[in-house]
Parts: sequence; C-alpha cells; structure tokens
Amino acid sequence: PPLELYETPVNMFVASFLGAPKINFLSVRLVGSSSAGTVVELSDGTTVAVPIPADGVAKGSLLTMGIRPEDLSPSDGDFRIPFEMDLQEQLGPTSYLYGQSGTEKIIAESRLRISLKSENVRSLGAASERVHLFLPDGRSLRQIASKEVIV
Repeated sequence: PPLELYETPVNMFVASFLGAPKINFLSVRLVGSSSAGTVVELSDGTTVAVPIPADGVAKGSLLTMGIRPEDLSPSDGDFRIPFEMDLQEQLGPTSYLYGQSGTEKIIAESRLRISLKSENVRSLGAASERVHLFLPDGRSLRQIASKEVIV
C-alpha cells in the first residue's frame, strides 16, 4: 500500500520518489547502536538517538538520515538540526521553509500561520521516531530491523 511505502520506505529511492515536497537527506555518522536504537552525529556535532537498531553496522560508518518536510518544525521536536532559512513560501495555512543545514538543502513544512524571519529560524526540530536511516547502499535500516535481516 502507498501509505506503508511512504511511512517505511525500503530504500532511499522509494523514500525520495514518494511525497511532495521530497524527503530531506542529511549525512550522519554512526556513533553507537544497541537493540533499543542508534545514536548518530550530524555534521555540526549534534548527536541524535533514533529508535532504529543498526546491528552489524560499524561504529563510524557514514549513513543517511531521511526526514520528511512535514516532520520538521521551527518550534517542536525532541532534537534539533541546524538550519539557515533562505525563503518562506506561504500557501494559505501551510508554509514551506527553504534553506540548508550545513551544505545540504532542506525543506520544512510549517502550519504556523505567521511570517518567520530568517534570522529567527536557526534550527528545526524533529521527532526521532519519524526519522529514517539508510545504509550507504541506500537500504533502509528500519526495514532491515523489522525483517531481522543481518546487514
């Protein structure tokens, strides 16, 4: 079913193919992993605990974090990513925030019905349970963990 593919994509291609605007991809480094989840480091040094195990993946490995625009917020989240806003596009009750986190382009969807100033938006919040992690070959760690496949 399309919603299941959207919520738990099997790989980066499927994640990027479904949804508009497209999913955001950030390069991260694996800091540690247990059966409860994985800790990754963002480019600015921020560490994030994600409830997706990365069994069999070496510490220090480069991974890709996927976060959908609707899962980023200028106000909420249990972790934050650095963000430099270039533009806010207001479309009625929904706004799209365009900018970058480090060198990677980011789009966030906001339901705040206010105009945001770029100097006031320095980070975006996200919920760790809404994050996707992908191996260098593009496979989803969430899918691998749910099928108990050894990496």
